[in-house]
Amino acid sequence: MIHFIVEEDSETVVVLGVINTYLNPEKWEERK
Repeated sequence: MIHFIVEEDSETVVVLGVINTYLNPEKWEERK
């Protein structure tokens, strides 16, 4: 997993979350 350090930037958090979902769709499905 890739961890990002973001300083209170909601839009960046959402964008990185979407990117992680596309990079690791299988891992996200397993965690649900």
